[in-house]
Amino acid sequence: MDADMTGWMKKRTEVAVWSIGPASFITFPGELYPEILNGGVVALSGRDIPVVPLETPPLRYMMQGTFRFGIGLANDEIGYIIPKSQWDEKKPYVYRDKPYYGEQNSLGPETAPLLYNELRQLLEELSGKPY
Repeated sequence: MDADMTGWMKKRTEVAVWSIGPASFITFPGELYPEILNGGVVALSGRDIPVVPLETPPLRYMMQGTFRFGIGLANDEIGYIIPKSQWDEKKPYVYRDKPYYGEQNSLGPETAPLLYNELRQLLEELSGKPY
């Protein structure tokens, strides 16, 4: 994320990527929806934001090594990190009859794409491969 972010409705935070021998690690500053790490981001009809899944391929797919760890709540706590295509805060709700707790405790629908793209760039730099 832009290290110079300051001002209203902006938050500076960090992510990290590294490897040690056969293990690789990523950290993210909140509670990441597992679909972003492991796959399965969907875009159901009736969703609030009409976009295709942006957080693909899964982060774990881009990691190197035999052992691949995702560490949440690392260095910060910015709330839930929800795939943009799964953001669901307006009636009628796609996934249930009432609002989800996640959207109420998140920085917003742009959080996941921003963090995902930063992690993707770092993983590409570490592996030397584009994804």
